Amino acid sequence: MTALPDITGTITDIQRFSLNDGPGIRTTVFFKGCNMNCSWCHNPETINPKPELQFFRSKCIGCGGCRRAAEPDAADPAPCFTDDEGVARYYRGNCHAEALVRVGRTVSPGDILGEALQDRNFYANSRGGVTLSGGEVTVQSAFARETLSLLKTNGIHTAIETNLAAPWERIEPLLPSLDLVMFDIKHMDSATHREWTGIGNERILENARRLGSLDLPLIVRTPVIPGFNDRAAAISEIAAFAAGLSALDYYELLAFNPLGADKYRCLGKPYLLQDAPMIPDSTMRELSRAAATHGIEVRIA
Repeated sequence: MTALPDITGTITDIQRFSLNDGPGIRTTVFFKGCNMNCSWCHNPETINPKPELQFFRSKCIGCGGCRRAAEPDAADPAPCFTDDEGVARYYRGNCHAEALVRVGRTVSPGDILGEALQDRNFYANSRGGVTLSGGEVTVQSAFARETLSLLKTNGIHTAIETNLAAPWERIEPLLPSLDLVMFDIKHMDSATHREWTGIGNERILENARRLGSLDLPLIVRTPVIPGFNDRAAAISEIAAFAAGLSALDYYELLAFNPLGADKYRCLGKPYLLQDAPMIPDSTMRELSRAAATHGIEVRIA
């Protein structure tokens, strides 16, 4: 086995037997930290690059172990979280009910490889592999590069899910160790994009064009969000852009799902799309037909 690099990264989870993050059966690694702040994000625990606390009220047995009237001792500092009822809860790492948990842990590329090797036979039988997701992979570009290189050296299919909002200098070093890049194009209008995500889309589109000129399979994705891009004109414009990428495998539409609301509550954060409706299946089919007029394969997830 290749000598392990002396580098670590921060992740929230390693999910085995994933079927929605690339081809085949995959292991998905969720990086912590993102350079965007999408209003609908369904993984809010991955936005902040630092470890956080989550409180799951449904698991709480009321033991009182995390309720402390006074500040923790300076010699023994503990992360503090104020829950949705204003109760200060101090994390001591001993919540037996796992109601108060720390989100974010440090791992090495070797740790990820070790997890991945456990499912090597499943990858071989299903043409699967490992996907680095997030959060945003390029926020921890050096860690991602070393991890992908180690996986590739060990014969594992590699993929990333990215928003492409990073400088090209953070993306390019990842490419030699990648078999697939999946990226979002959320909206073609930069002002609208900035309003809903916190940044414009100019860099994203430029990076997409660069990727499209390379011999590397691409999957373009669009999360369909009520009031943002759930109209045929918006999706058609994105599909027209995607059709111009010579390495495009297919275009995928992802229907908005409000289930992430519970995660915001557990983090003590507001969820801006709390009352947003689900996207009807009929609308998703209409959007798919509009995208397909540009001569590309369109899938709905």
